[in-house]
Amino acid sequence: MLPLIGFFFSCQRADTQQTADTNKETVQITSEKAVKANSNKNSDTLTIDERSVVFFSISQEEYDKIIKEEGEGSGINEVIDDFNYYASEVTDSLRKVGFKTVMTNSKTFAFINNKDERNFITRDSKEGRVGLLLFDGIKEPMLDYGVGTDIDYLSIVDEYFKKK
Repeated sequence: MLPLIGFFFSCQRADTQQTADTNKETVQITSEKAVKANSNKNSDTLTIDERSVVFFSISQEEYDKIIKEEGEGSGINEVIDDFNYYASEVTDSLRKVGFKTVMTNSKTFAFINNKDERNFITRDSKEGRVGLLLFDGIKEPMLDYGVGTDIDYLSIVDEYFKKK
């Protein structure tokens, strides 16, 4: 399946712009007990229990707050538009090669690995307002904050899932 993703890279345009607004990190996950102690009844937790590529963005509440604090000139509309466009460009390709893909505005993610262990991470809005989260069911998930192109996203997915 990964060779098919490699095929997509070989077809990339020479004029593809590299993205400077990304911040990759492998996150330290926390236990279920720690999250339960800090959670409320209006949870927006997304549970992930299989090999997945999750595209996350801000909620309407977060958007409204940005507009109120930073104004229409904040650039948030362009960030969200670009993010949605490039995420949608790669979603079908990823599904065809066996990835579960999700678009969400959840802040917290629950991961159930191949040993049935449940751990949680919460995205940090200060790191980035949009991004990509990868999970293979075995190793720790990876967050990549920021807007990328379709080629950027496919490259990040390929890099994470071919590491053992």
